[in-house]
Amino acid sequence: MNRNYCKIILFCFSCFLTQTLFAQNFTNSWINYSQKYYKIKVWRDSIYRITPQALTNAGIDLSTVHPKNFQIFAKGREVSIYVYGENDNDGIFNNNDFIEFYGERNTGWADSLVYDLPENILNTNVSLFNDTLIYYFTYNNSLSNRRVEKFYQTDYSNYAIFPYFFREIKANYKRDFSLGERNSINGYSPEYNLGEGWCAAGYSPNNIFE
Repeated sequence: MNRNYCKIILFCFSCFLTQTLFAQNFTNSWINYSQKYYKIKVWRDSIYRITPQALTNAGIDLSTVHPKNFQIFAKGREVSIYVYGENDNDGIFNNNDFIEFYGERNTGWADSLVYDLPENILNTNVSLFNDTLIYYFTYNNSLSNRRVEKFYQTDYSNYAIFPYFFREIKANYKRDFSLGERNSINGYSPEYNLGEGWCAAGYSPNNIFE
């Protein structure tokens, strides 16, 4: 049995294990089987806007849905969204209204479950398998779903001025794939182990790090 075939088996098992383990934390209680869910594929961290036209094209009859009923879920949790026009007295998602939310690409947030030891994951910021995270749009009958709270502040004189600030910058490379540490017979384990994952180009004393 070759190494790639072993990994496929392990990955399938880990997917089952992931569903089992994450069901204990998040469960599937967020799913209301009487509602329809529409997939939104996100592969870049950004603010996303959903227009009435997009929802109409998806087959949603907006005349029967109050804007406050809108919901978006990701990773089994409801995401806070901003709905422009939801506080209008007409209760209709008009042509000039829109939904905005902050969407994040898929990372290695669950990949540690496929490793021999969870702490051996190489980089939690990069997924081994897919950079796309699925967000689910739906609507219910509640008028108190999660929303982004508006904050207005114009009296800046009440705040002290700091002479410096801290900023963190991360660079995640996917040029090469490290196969991890070798075993006792100088081969690679069929398991995902220490040092295995996406990385930058390798380097040696004879070349420079790229």
